[in-house]
Amino acid sequence: MEKKVLWDLNRELSNEKIIELENLWNIKFPKEYVEIIRKHSSSSAELEIDGIKYKYCGIDIPNWRGGRSGVYLLGYDGYGDITTWRIVDVYEAFKECLPEPEKIFPFAGDSDIFFFDYRNSDIEPTIVFLPHEESIIEDELDEDELEERTVAEWQDLTLYKVADSFSEFLDKITPDEDQTS
Repeated sequence: MEKKVLWDLNRELSNEKIIELENLWNIKFPKEYVEIIRKHSSSSAELEIDGIKYKYCGIDIPNWRGGRSGVYLLGYDGYGDITTWRIVDVYEAFKECLPEPEKIFPFAGDSDIFFFDYRNSDIEPTIVFLPHEESIIEDELDEDELEERTVAEWQDLTLYKVADSFSEFLDKITPDEDQTS
């Protein structure tokens, strides 16, 4: 079986924008992600398997009651400086829900978000998923819950590990249905 991940948009992104974001977050993105985002910013994943194209694709999320999510690369576009970029806006919206916001950064999603998780490696981040309806901020926890676990421990419970690397993440993309485009 020959499988190839395709992207629905061809939107160029400069190396300078990628480097600016890496510098802001003090990280280095996986090389394969950089290669994709440079040519397909704000794109949705599609597949070609044995010559058949599948427009609707996603990833199964282990142990998540929702089961599956589409893959939509977050854009670097905005109406001004880096603080207005979609990807930075998503980070700002969710950073209070992350156990270590200086080590976990978004790269794909819609209302539910895929993150690069650098907590175990600065070189090869794992991929985690945060469903927005399960996200937790400190103010939502009561005293009993805070005696049971720390805020970071509660937040870590809302992150679902999807893959050990970005390459593995791409390999896990599958068609939603047998409809061809």
